[in-house]
Amino acid sequence: MSRHTEAFQPINDNDAWVYSAYYDVMRPNLTVIRVIGMASRNNHTVYCHMSKDGYTAIGKGKHKFLVEDHYKEYTATMFECFVGPKFKPTSISITYKPDVTPTNLLEIQYPKQRERNFTVCYPALYGYNNISRIIQAIEINRVLGAQHFFIYNYSISREMDAVLRHYQGEGVLTVLQWPLPLSDVKGIWYYGEVVAINDCVYRNKFVSQYVVIHDIDEFIIPNHHMTWSDLIEAAELEYLGRHNIWNRPIGSFTFESAYFKTLWNARLWEQIKKNFSITTDEEIFFKKYFVFPFYQVVRQSSVYKFHKRTKTIVRPEHILVSGIHYTHAHRGTANYTVVSNDMAIVHHYRKNKLCNFTDTSALRFKQLAYPLLTASFEKFSHLLKQNNQPQWPITFRKIHF
Repeated sequence: MSRHTEAFQPINDNDAWVYSAYYDVMRPNLTVIRVIGMASRNNHTVYCHMSKDGYTAIGKGKHKFLVEDHYKEYTATMFECFVGPKFKPTSISITYKPDVTPTNLLEIQYPKQRERNFTVCYPALYGYNNISRIIQAIEINRVLGAQHFFIYNYSISREMDAVLRHYQGEGVLTVLQWPLPLSDVKGIWYYGEVVAINDCVYRNKFVSQYVVIHDIDEFIIPNHHMTWSDLIEAAELEYLGRHNIWNRPIGSFTFESAYFKTLWNARLWEQIKKNFSITTDEEIFFKKYFVFPFYQVVRQSSVYKFHKRTKTIVRPEHILVSGIHYTHAHRGTANYTVVSNDMAIVHHYRKNKLCNFTDTSALRFKQLAYPLLTASFEKFSHLLKQNNQPQWPITFRKIHF
């Protein structure tokens, strides 16, 4: 069969599919081909068909069912195929029997050279048409230090497709098609979110020094630093000073989160304008395009602690299994740290009745982000008119439980 990219391919007639494959050197005498996909939970024996130049080696492999499946019928799955250090196959197929013809064939992706410092990975977009939100997500995160973005596309509007194609043309965005093969997408948690996250982390291993994992309606906002680079450096120093552990590298930086109100507060806004020199033009722009980070400044006084709605910045080389809210398995001696919420928190912009605490930390980035935002919104003004932006208040995503 011919090779395919950006598609879920079936494992024969089983309830299992594969999406991507990565060459992974664990240590000098242990090399693994990791195949990322999804499957129903079963105890099938895994067989790996690894090919190069017309030669195919067949061997037994293993599968790991990843966490955060929320008791759904299908779960994110990582197939592990072991290969000798001298054999570097170019393609791989997975079966549950050794003597059947595979119905999948994946090109194995090998490590690449470093291209950037920060990459943002977003989960699958489904039925998504909010152009204003995607522009904000890209432009504001670029100010913070993001150099590239990955989006998995299950379904988007025609206008959204035009915006994403523009950013792809600029070289700052990669869109991967996400055609889930399930007859009922509710059979897997959030359109295969854990599958997409792990694919994105492995896809950026060695390519990006850090991978930022959060949703489009979230921003990791430093309280004292102007870039993620400076924030990570400070968080690492804090970790080393607190634990005095010098032989355990930090594989993931976990950030606690808080909801911000998606309701306008006119009286509070008048006070804030005086402190941050917000012009009339800026105020009109923020309101018109729902630029939440620069005028939604009321949040919960308490934050969600580790494991619950936290988000991460990871070093891909130190990650075995990524999760929605925290890293589930690190490599070797790598560890995680929960960054002090005095240093930074995740700003999650959605309706919440518990918001009663003023937090203007995002406004520190207004001066840098405003020119980028105005240029982008002007560029897409014709699409925004067609795109029926949602009215106030807005709820963007369901809560992860």
